[in-house]
Amino acid sequence: MVCANGFRRFLAVSTCILAVGSTTALAARTALSVTASNENGTGTFVVTLPEGDGGFVWRLTNPVPIVDSNTGAVIADLQGASVAVNYDTVAERGGMSPEVNLGFAVQAGISNTSFMITSALVPVGPFTSAEGRASAAYTVTDLTGNGVTLDGDGPTGGGYLAQYNGFVPVGSTFTEGINSLTAAGAFGSNSTSLNTPGAGFLPIPGTVSDMSSMIAFTLTAGDFASGTTNYQIVPEPATCGLLALAALAIVRRR
Repeated sequence: MVCANGFRRFLAVSTCILAVGSTTALAARTALSVTASNENGTGTFVVTLPEGDGGFVWRLTNPVPIVDSNTGAVIADLQGASVAVNYDTVAERGGMSPEVNLGFAVQAGISNTSFMITSALVPVGPFTSAEGRASAAYTVTDLTGNGVTLDGDGPTGGGYLAQYNGFVPVGSTFTEGINSLTAAGAFGSNSTSLNTPGAGFLPIPGTVSDMSSMIAFTLTAGDFASGTTNYQIVPEPATCGLLALAALAIVRRR
C-alpha cells in the first residue's frame, strides 16, 4: 500500500492541495483510493482526508508504482491522479453545491490489470428535493502494438459509477456507463464520454444525504488509460430558495 497524506489548510491551489473551513466536518477517512490487481497481486494507493475541512483538492505530482503489499511486485503505474470535493450545502457556501471530481492516468502491468478508483463518501444536505448531473471522459492508448481494450467493472459493467445514499458500489445509482472502449490500430488511441443528462440537471427521487463515485475497469497488459469525471448534486430551485430564506432569518435573529 502506498499512502499519501498531504492536506494542509490555506495553501494555494498551485501547490496542488487546497483546504477550506466549514461548519460541516468529515470524519478522517480515505479521500481517494486506487487499487490495481493482476496476476502479480494487488496493491492500493490511498490519500487520507483529515477532519474539519469543507472541501479539498489534491493532485498527484509525481508518478508512483502500485505494488503488492506482501511481495513488493509492481502491479501497475499510477502516472496521474486527482480528487476534488465540496461537501457544504448551498446555504452554507453561498451557491457552492456538493460535488465530486476524480481524475486518473494509469498504465497496466505485465498482464491485464483491473483498476478500482473511489472517492470519499461526501455528505449532501440532506436535500429533500434534489437534482444532479454527472460526466466522464476516458481515453485509451495502445503502448504494446497489439491493440488496447478497456472493459468496465461496475455493477452493470460500467467503467464509471455515480451514486447517492450509500457508498459505491452499494448505494443508489445516479448513472453508470462507459462499458467498453477499444483502439484497434497498433499504437492508436480512442476516446469516449458520458453525460447524464445531456443538458441541465436530472431530478433525484426522495431525500439525498450523501454521494460518491467510482471508476472501475480492466485494461489490457502494458496499455494506458486516462480520464476525468464530475458529479454534482444541487437542491431543486424551490428548495434552494427556502434554504436562502432560512439562512437570512438566522442572520436577522443575530
